[in-house]
Amino acid sequence: MSKHYYHLAEICKCFVLLILSIALFSCATKTSMVLDARFQKDLDKTPIPMPEETEPGEFWDHLYNKSFRHLYRMIDIPAWSRSFGYKAGIIDEKQAKNVNAWDEVPDSSWFTNRIGKFQLSVDEIKTGAKSKPGPDISNSWQVIQGKSNGVTAGFTIKDVRGDMYFVKFDPPKLQEIASAAEIISSLILHSAGYNVPAYYALSVPLDIFILSNQAKIKGKYGVKRKMTTNDLKSILKNIETDDQGLARVSASLALEGHPIGPFLYEGKRKDDINDKIAHQHRRELRGYNVFGAWLNNSDLRFQNTLDMYIGKPGKGYVQHNMLDFGTSLGAAGNSGKTLNTGYEALLDYSEIGKNLASLGFREPYWMNVKKSEFSSVGIFESDIFDPLRWRTQYNNLAFDLMTDRDAFWAAKIIMKFHDEFVTAIVKEAKYSNPKAEVYMIETLKQRRDKIGKAWFKRTTPLDDFSLQKRDNKWVLHFIDLAVKYNLALSKDRTYDTHINEKSNKLRVDPEGNGSLIINEMSGNELNQPITINIQFNVKHRGEKIGKGVITSVVCQKSDCVISGLKRS
Repeated sequence: MSKHYYHLAEICKCFVLLILSIALFSCATKTSMVLDARFQKDLDKTPIPMPEETEPGEFWDHLYNKSFRHLYRMIDIPAWSRSFGYKAGIIDEKQAKNVNAWDEVPDSSWFTNRIGKFQLSVDEIKTGAKSKPGPDISNSWQVIQGKSNGVTAGFTIKDVRGDMYFVKFDPPKLQEIASAAEIISSLILHSAGYNVPAYYALSVPLDIFILSNQAKIKGKYGVKRKMTTNDLKSILKNIETDDQGLARVSASLALEGHPIGPFLYEGKRKDDINDKIAHQHRRELRGYNVFGAWLNNSDLRFQNTLDMYIGKPGKGYVQHNMLDFGTSLGAAGNSGKTLNTGYEALLDYSEIGKNLASLGFREPYWMNVKKSEFSSVGIFESDIFDPLRWRTQYNNLAFDLMTDRDAFWAAKIIMKFHDEFVTAIVKEAKYSNPKAEVYMIETLKQRRDKIGKAWFKRTTPLDDFSLQKRDNKWVLHFIDLAVKYNLALSKDRTYDTHINEKSNKLRVDPEGNGSLIINEMSGNELNQPITINIQFNVKHRGEKIGKGVITSVVCQKSDCVISGLKRS
């Protein structure tokens, strides 16, 4: 089914659901498919026939996600009732369906655990997805396709080595703003675990671009035609250069495989048998909203994704990629961001209603957002930024369904980017103004800490559980992430544990490390395994944080293992 007909069908479905929502009141929930504790890799790379390439239906996407989804959410009685039931403790939220028994995301064709699972080096962080040194600037670049429409102008080129890159220019008067955004965002998202292209920031003379005889460009009505010398000149004449005649560009290496079109943030590909979990129920897609908040990438639509078929026809699989980050940080493609970007949707009915009710006297909180003094940074700040109020410009179902557990998963990965990593990543953007570089580093760090503080308050932030046998007794170790990352002080925290209705009071050290001796495990010589569930609750100055964590430990004879954990 083409994307045009898909969105038209979704719009029709919204009308039907609007009518049904008025008549129906539902609090029904479904049990999430939780994967086995030992399942650390999703087996979703079974060879399949190459799916057909699909073209994005941008008009229908705009209409559906900008207008109809907002309208439907406002009078979706089943959703409102489920939200009320969750807040009242009557029902559970609809949790992601691709998590394992530790409430983590297994490796898959969508996501590969990196910084959240391993101790990465600074060099690994800086390298990101790069497998090549970047386009060769010692020789001409053959332009094989032009891009004069869309958000930014650019070319598809081949260098002397035969490698293909997608080259985009910074907007006039805003040099470095978009190219730096693509470098920084791609490095962060790759280290987090997402599939992204390799990006390079370069300064090149405009005469490096030589038109290929086979070059194409989209003409009127989006129809491809032969690209001419006049087309090349028309694009290059608007490109700004520096005092040395060099133009700043970002170049992204073409992804491996054959492109088969973007993926949606809901539903499944019917032509991919490996695509078994509806996209709106994948945690890495729900949690992508939190990464969007950190990087202020408010244009998180399916147009900025791409599925690639990896392998020979009939023997390959589909890999799902994120791309085009020229609308992150302070960039907005061919311009800089406006004050309300990231704080309101493009068509935000709730904000419109509030403004109408106040007769125009209401002042939105984002009106106090300040633009940085650097044209290479634009509007990207941390003072007004509120992770819980941050909004994408376009709605999608995956973000609508994001739960506290999804956001906590993303937040704890984001907190892994310590100061040295953030600094190394920003330096790769090659800002010409050292003060702009420092500003970007500090703003990213402050937004990171705000994200950790916000989501670690909504979910009990205990993690990294491990077992150790000491003096013939089993000791369960854990870490309070809020204390570890200096978002809370250990002296302000108290910890209650419950084992078989027995209660214990605990404390953690100033680094957030805590431990619990579990006598119930000692001396267990039974042939049959026994399971011990340990409930952890955390209070900060007497106020409970989240709903607790249950850690399950299985013992048989003298051996014990953690079989999983459950966040409420």
